[in-house]
Amino acid sequence: MHGTEAHSLVGRPAPDLDLGPARVHELLRSGHGILLDPADTFAGVAGRWSDRVGQGARTEPMLIRPDGYVCWAGAADPEPALNRWFGEPR
Repeated sequence: MHGTEAHSLVGRPAPDLDLGPARVHELLRSGHGILLDPADTFAGVAGRWSDRVGQGARTEPMLIRPDGYVCWAGAADPEPALNRWFGEPR
């Protein structure tokens, strides 16, 4: 996907990071994706997928599919990845 080719996390299983109240893999049990966005840079964009994608922080920005794989990471706009993996926003 354009904008993610060079990031080493894309296409790999997400690390099971400690996000404070929960770990990444615990959050994935909901069956939703997770957008990790420590600076809330993408909160406005990601909010439109809030019924399918939860949010967490304390790491570099990445979008994790429900199967635990990273499908976007870095500083580029996550909207194309959100559209591809989670459909049209509500």
